[in-house]
Amino acid sequence: MASKDSQKDDSNQLIDLLVDCPSLEFLTLENCLPVTLSESSGEQTIHLPRLSRLSLAGSSSRVTNLSKMLKLSSSTTLRLNCMSENTATHNDYHILPFISAHFNDPTPVKFRCFRIYLRDVDRLIEMVASTSLPISPIPDTAVIQADSDTELSLSFHHAAELDNRADILRRACTVLSLSNVEFLSVDSLTPNQFINWNEIFRHCTEVTTVQVYGCGTMGLLQALTQPKLANTTFRGKGAKRKHGDNDRGAGAQGPDDDDNDGPAPVHVPIFPKLTSLSLESLNFTDRVFVGDGWGDLSDLALSAVQWRKANKTPLTTLCIDNCVISEEQAKALENVVPDFRWDHDEGPSDDEEDDVEDYYDDDDDEFGDWGDDIGPPAVGWGGLHVGLAQAEWDPEW
Repeated sequence: MASKDSQKDDSNQLIDLLVDCPSLEFLTLENCLPVTLSESSGEQTIHLPRLSRLSLAGSSSRVTNLSKMLKLSSSTTLRLNCMSENTATHNDYHILPFISAHFNDPTPVKFRCFRIYLRDVDRLIEMVASTSLPISPIPDTAVIQADSDTELSLSFHHAAELDNRADILRRACTVLSLSNVEFLSVDSLTPNQFINWNEIFRHCTEVTTVQVYGCGTMGLLQALTQPKLANTTFRGKGAKRKHGDNDRGAGAQGPDDDDNDGPAPVHVPIFPKLTSLSLESLNFTDRVFVGDGWGDLSDLALSAVQWRKANKTPLTTLCIDNCVISEEQAKALENVVPDFRWDHDEGPSDDEEDDVEDYYDDDDDEFGDWGDDIGPPAVGWGGLHVGLAQAEWDPEW
């Protein structure tokens, strides 16, 4: 075990090294930040005017405190991977003022593409923001990857309670300049009841394309139509699942029976310029709250298309890929959208779904909880990889 003095020496040596390298162009420090950075006040300033990319990974406090010391060009791209320390203060979001200042000095960076990746496994929130639009208007979201020209990749691992993760997401979307975003992608396999998408994206008035992946995005789909304000109720069997997905079930928003007093709030649709919607890995038979009652996801999609058309914010392109959907449901949507794209995959039959359930149940019985140590696909660090849970590889300082 290193002494406190030696740990402080490690921190001072790192700072001195960086101070002596003002011409540094790339800096990557992953899971090796000295422990004393957790206690640093950030009073020292390290000038790195030529740095083009900063990549930091470690505990939230260490990443935050080192970042606060750095004086960077506003063109420096950031790859920040924060590991929650699960303290009583829940201070993961303290990195956000640094990010806000960085992308607003001297003029605000106008992001045009924004991606969100949420997982209950590893309690992960990841955000990728770029000033460039995807080459394809409806790109594949099976893997969200930070491209070389992406200005920001920010992730929080092992964030505590669900409401804390929602708060991090809300704060991040507030400090980032998202008013010019045109492309939005949300990937969430886990049903959730803690995200107010209307609040988070109320300033995103320039969005033309939305891509959603997984049953955790049902609340966002409901925000595209005219639902009553609601809490979340869970019904349905869940979206089509691939091997390795541990998040089972589907979420739907239903009315709050305990909050019927007072006038109904005026609902303003988010994304008034939305023209293209891509739906992936969803189950169109899942039950959701539509208008004044329950329906299935196909009813919700049809309602959203019709309602937005009536309110002069029509969808012109609808893409459905890797979903559980019948040909009849697809035809109904094709009749109301000018550009309808479907992969003609209706999803597994009931027998096939039962076989998959049996497979996973047998797998759990045979191997126990071994899969709990495998994290989700990592995003924004140069590619797709699967790593051990943080507790297995985080070094002791």
